[in-house]
Amino acid sequence: MRVKLVTLSYAPSLQGFDDRPLAEFVRDKEVLAIREHFFTVHDRPHLACLITYQENAHQSQQGPEERPRENPLDGLAALQSLDGIGPAKVEKYGARLLELVNGTTPEAAP
Repeated sequence: MRVKLVTLSYAPSLQGFDDRPLAEFVRDKEVLAIREHFFTVHDRPHLACLITYQENAHQSQQGPEERPRENPLDGLAALQSLDGIGPAKVEKYGARLLELVNGTTPEAAP
């Protein structure tokens, strides 16, 4: 089991977080868990994602046509592709919605 921290910055042009670095990293990994933490630096929102994963030897041996398709809800930016969910709802409810979809529970606030 391995751990990686990926930090995403809010992209005003996307009106959300650009999750491409996260999607690229997990593409060939078996993700065991993702924990998210929202914070701001100089009034700019950031999202830190702590990824617990293991290398997926089976998938790396498969050709692209044999690999399973990625989950369409693999990140906050993907939520905006759903009907009725825009930037405001993603900002307000996105992290919690992903927690529900992924079967995790939010941590208690300190």
